[in-house]
Amino acid sequence: MPALSRVLPRPRPGNWTDRTHLLLLAGVPERFPNIRFGWIETGCQWIPRILDSCDMFFHGTVDHPSHRLTMTPTEQWKASCFAAGPLSKADVALRERIGVETIAFGSDFIHVEGTYPHSRTRLARALEGTTPAESLAISARNAARLFDFDLTTLATTPAAQHGPVATAVS
Repeated sequence: MPALSRVLPRPRPGNWTDRTHLLLLAGVPERFPNIRFGWIETGCQWIPRILDSCDMFFHGTVDHPSHRLTMTPTEQWKASCFAAGPLSKADVALRERIGVETIAFGSDFIHVEGTYPHSRTRLARALEGTTPAESLAISARNAARLFDFDLTTLATTPAAQHGPVATAVS
């Protein structure tokens, strides 16, 4: 895209917001529809600002000959991207803006900023006000989709003893 260097800062090592701008504006999720990106341990509160910035740039270049993308950056995000971490109510409150299908709970075990040993309590608090379908998506289904987990198989393993129970978080 023309003049991208004037709109976005030079990428900094380890800065996921820079990487997200570049992935979305380059149309990586649109050009590779089966690709999945997960931003782990980042929470969600940074995402609307990135999507707003990218969408603004996208709409401002629609008439330029180099513009070939058909999906907005927000549409690309919802199709291919995830953010996970020890979620707060503020993170979950963004579900309509960034897509409930893009949010996944992660306990960040065993780091000090993680939720263990209070993961179920913290998750239930973060999910207050969500529908049962949203709770299940955020607490299990979205991560299963990102990592290609089979939830039916996992339910028969010892791991099932440690995961959140749907009735405990909805």
